[in-house]
Amino acid sequence: MGPIKVEGDVETAIRQNLLSAELMNAVGNIANVASKGQVRFKTNRRVVTKTYSGFDMTARYRTDKGNVYVSARIIVQNDRGSAVASFATSSSRANANLSRFLKQTTIRRVP
Repeated sequence: MGPIKVEGDVETAIRQNLLSAELMNAVGNIANVASKGQVRFKTNRRVVTKTYSGFDMTARYRTDKGNVYVSARIIVQNDRGSAVASFATSSSRANANLSRFLKQTTIRRVP
């Protein structure tokens, strides 16, 4: 895999699938290997709406007291980004909390 040419902003690169879920998973695999299994990142899918682009991601962190699960949506508008994340002791609870939050929230385009 070589470098990719990106013209425009990050949101456009996501919309054009230059920054894909597969590419984000490859980056996550580096963290998975470097952490020796303490952390596991996974990009589940690319998200494209009329107001933003981004990714749905999950993670698992191993701690002395058990696993902590994270479900997150990365939100990108032009070259600005933010993330909404839910942390829980079960992956299903983290996913449900994030899903409920996103259903109750309207994301508007920032001028």
